[in-house]
Amino acid sequence: MAAEFADLGDLPKDVLDGIQSLGWTRPTAVQEQVIGRLLASKDLIVQAQTGSGKTGAFGIPVVTLVDPALHAPQALVLVPTRELASQVCNELAQLGKNRGVRALPIYGGVAYGPQTEGLSRGDQIVVGTPGRVQDHLDSGKLKLDQTRIVILDEADEMLSQGFWPDIQKIQRSLPAKRQACLFSATMAERVRSLARAFLREPEMISLSEEDLSPQLIEHQFIQCRQNDKVATLAKLFLLDRPESAIIFCNTKADVHFVATRLKQLGFNASEISGDLSQAAREKALHQLRAGKLQFLVATDVAARGIDISGLPMVVSYATPDSPEVYVHRTGRTGRAGNKGVAVSLVSGLDIGNFRYMQNVNGIKVSERKLPKDLPADLPPFPSIAATEESEEWLDAEGDAADAAATRTSPQKSKRRPRKRGAQHASSAEHPKPAGHAQSESRRPRRRRASRSEPSRPLL
Repeated sequence: MAAEFADLGDLPKDVLDGIQSLGWTRPTAVQEQVIGRLLASKDLIVQAQTGSGKTGAFGIPVVTLVDPALHAPQALVLVPTRELASQVCNELAQLGKNRGVRALPIYGGVAYGPQTEGLSRGDQIVVGTPGRVQDHLDSGKLKLDQTRIVILDEADEMLSQGFWPDIQKIQRSLPAKRQACLFSATMAERVRSLARAFLREPEMISLSEEDLSPQLIEHQFIQCRQNDKVATLAKLFLLDRPESAIIFCNTKADVHFVATRLKQLGFNASEISGDLSQAAREKALHQLRAGKLQFLVATDVAARGIDISGLPMVVSYATPDSPEVYVHRTGRTGRAGNKGVAVSLVSGLDIGNFRYMQNVNGIKVSERKLPKDLPADLPPFPSIAATEESEEWLDAEGDAADAAATRTSPQKSKRRPRKRGAQHASSAEHPKPAGHAQSESRRPRRRRASRSEPSRPLL
């Protein structure tokens, strides 16, 4: 591996100064293989893991190749989400500031005004989502006739979100003579089809298996019933005490449910999904990066582009339908040489997708068993352990998370007491809720069928 960035090609001093301002000291594996080739005007297909330094791999050549004196879009970077567009644009702006190169973010959910101003100003690099880029092309505000290089970042995710029609339209607006580079964590056939349409005689760069699945990530799974997932999640956080974590959910409804439950339990948690405004999403991401937010619950789409330095843990609340998505989720941790833990909560509903994910990705996931009771010497924190005892007095509409929420301190919880008159107490230190003894003489309540998952091991 090259010892210094200066060894990778003819990089101007102002670009090297921009690299230093970002705190990048040594090139990563993908940067070492890509920077020199892009500077040599080659078309590339790059298979690289999320968090491997891809932005620097294409950003350094891009700010080097554009002409600061020409005030027109000379480079176009297409990304799947607003968050990723913002992140990439910020890094490119930092790389090019000493060179006089400006980068403009273009994405939906925000006003057109600042974007139109940047296009009128002639910013040299446009970083955007396909839909909003096409909007500006249709309005005539964006002209790509001077574009020399095109970057397709997270190509597999763009295709999975249905951006192929917009990408085709954008392609027709580009000059015939141009350079292109495609980055993707996975290389499905649809990604190869996109490459054939966009690139000309591209060179394929596929990092080693060790680079694609970093050994610094420890993969774990925890078996639990579907209705016990929030309680299991909270117990995990109490035991491991991660400084921060991202919890991935498959649906927006689950995102809101999990975030609400965690906040009711007293955890410092927030959520991002497509239902939130762009301002609210950016606020949550800023709080997470600044260390003011500990737990972020997100959909996979909303979380694309989240780059949190040293994120120690990611959790899959439910196994994704696509094995590729698991690769993107776990790529949020274990970045830049840091260790990370990826935990999957696996219920009977997840077992098929979970087995399929392991087989396709070739990732060995070890089982982790949480203790039934929390240690008595844990520092003060909301007590959320779900026990068999608590399960006995849950009503038909409750679940383990409800029981957990009722055990938080009065200052933390806004939940009303149960109508049975149960007194809420910590499962680790307090006896059964008041009224429980009287209920033992009554006929036991019948549980819903969905709560009766088999107790035998799922895997």
